[in-house]
Amino acid sequence: MRFIFYLALLAAAVVASAVELREVCVRAVDLGVAGRGSAEVAFLTWLGDGPISLPYRVEAKAVVKFPLVFGVGGLERYAYTSYILPDKLKNNTVICISVPNVSAPPLGGNRSGELYIIDGAYVLITSKSPLDLPPAPVVSPRLVPVSVAKVGVVAGKDQAAEPYLGWYRKKALSNAEIPPRGVTFTAVDLVNATSHVWLVFSNATRPGRYALYYRLYSPENGTVYREGVVKYVVDGKSPYYPVISISIGRRASREVSLYVAVKNENPSPAVVDLYVVGASAAPPELHGKWMAGMASKSGYSEYALPVAGGYAALPIRLPPGGITGTEALRARLSLRICSRNATDAVRANVYVGPYWAGQITFNYSHRDGSGCAVYHTADSAFTGFIPTAYIDGEDISIGPLPAGSRLTVQELYAQGRKVTEPRWLLEWEYSSHMTAVLVANAFVEIDILPLRFLGDNVEVIIRTAIKPIVTPKGAIPLRPGFHEIKHYLPDNDIPSAGPERLPYSLRSAVFRGVPAMVFEPSFSDPFKAYLSWLSGLPNIVDVTAKRQIVFPHMVVSYLMKTSSTWYVVTSNATYIHVGWEEVYQPAGIKLSFYLGQKRGLVAVGGYKAPGITSDIWAYLEIN
Repeated sequence: MRFIFYLALLAAAVVASAVELREVCVRAVDLGVAGRGSAEVAFLTWLGDGPISLPYRVEAKAVVKFPLVFGVGGLERYAYTSYILPDKLKNNTVICISVPNVSAPPLGGNRSGELYIIDGAYVLITSKSPLDLPPAPVVSPRLVPVSVAKVGVVAGKDQAAEPYLGWYRKKALSNAEIPPRGVTFTAVDLVNATSHVWLVFSNATRPGRYALYYRLYSPENGTVYREGVVKYVVDGKSPYYPVISISIGRRASREVSLYVAVKNENPSPAVVDLYVVGASAAPPELHGKWMAGMASKSGYSEYALPVAGGYAALPIRLPPGGITGTEALRARLSLRICSRNATDAVRANVYVGPYWAGQITFNYSHRDGSGCAVYHTADSAFTGFIPTAYIDGEDISIGPLPAGSRLTVQELYAQGRKVTEPRWLLEWEYSSHMTAVLVANAFVEIDILPLRFLGDNVEVIIRTAIKPIVTPKGAIPLRPGFHEIKHYLPDNDIPSAGPERLPYSLRSAVFRGVPAMVFEPSFSDPFKAYLSWLSGLPNIVDVTAKRQIVFPHMVVSYLMKTSSTWYVVTSNATYIHVGWEEVYQPAGIKLSFYLGQKRGLVAVGGYKAPGITSDIWAYLEIN
């Protein structure tokens, strides 16, 4: 893969100067970084009026992962190959860095580190700060001999993280189709006080050569903060491709917008998927919360790893961005090994996506009546490592695990805080909220969103969706039957409710006929009690969440149609009945609770599905 990069401050859209960057691949030992963590280093060069963080990719290792689901036979058919970064860079680990053709020695006082000349370019190798680009994994990089020489040490003041530095991610182009030699463009409004921007292609971008023009400017007065052109080649060997890191500084203290134009320089049609990752010193009142994973007080069913040396992978979805230093991961697991070759201690690595989080150790306890070696529960916590600005649909994985391994999971989840962009909806305004993905043989996506309006009254919107877990080898179907999600609010009232219009979801007449039904256990009408007995539910009232009348013949039609998906809502729980014909379809519902002047804790969770129970909850304090 070859990068050609042109960076210039433009006047009247004419390039005043240009700098070319190209990718060179060298061994870690030649750069003096062997033994350091893959994401602990950064590579800087001086272009124009200051340093920029150079994109770099690290040789990734292929591993076999199995989805961490319970009571599902034939897990082997869902096994998939994934790529992880090494926990420590070895001597021969290949690192590919984009270096400039022309650069100057660094100006003193900015960053400290070791100064190298790599293929004729000055590059400072330093400890990674939150604002520096993290590495991208690369599969089978090509090592090409180039000159590498250490020429000195730079003493400077390392870059300190800004208080409340938060990352966010926005889609600039979503699978945009571009004809041969054609151009597409877009504009993106960024979060206030954005100081740094990364432009990143995802692996949905078709391999080929692209030219990317960007302009960061003030939408108020047209002031241009940064402007430049990048020529870039996507080679299909990475899950994402950092194109450039742009420092805006504090000049953009208020609103800032980004204009991007991408030219397809290939003779065939192209598809481009481009993200904007921004860093903003967001004040605490704009902090939201996020979490993703699973937890059970008694532990889930024992999970048998099908293959020795494999990784147990819990699929998760992390929300974009995060507040630097708030990320944390909890892992509490028990292990049995049904093998004669069990050792006194088993050490396994914990990864979030391709990034190494830490290591857990299982210490031998005894052998049980089945002859299996039982190990003490491993209980570990890891903090401050997840580059959530990049990761979206990923997993928490544990491995490699030896033959005969059987895991019991009590806790396995990540959490943190995130930047929340304030928005206005007519007279409503919302800011901080909670985003959660509870995982228990399904994705249970939860959004808790407080809306404030005149008089400081509050209405809480709770969005809940159940979606099948999708692996590279296929989707794991939802379990047909009732899925329960509890919700607790200050002085609960029956909410208004309706099915969420989820993308790519097939809808039946049940969805269109009655958005949701509300039931009350104390209701004692004999006919409706009979319908309750048929459905396995408590007694049903004849009023929906939208106060629509449900006639008896309609109720019978809905309840007897077990192949379809429908909803029941109470003041403290939502029941989504997944029909056996729709186990591969997402199902969602939106609840609205009016709190007025009431304040307190909102909690959503306690997910139950046929054959599985989860004790993890999403919390948000309404002040």
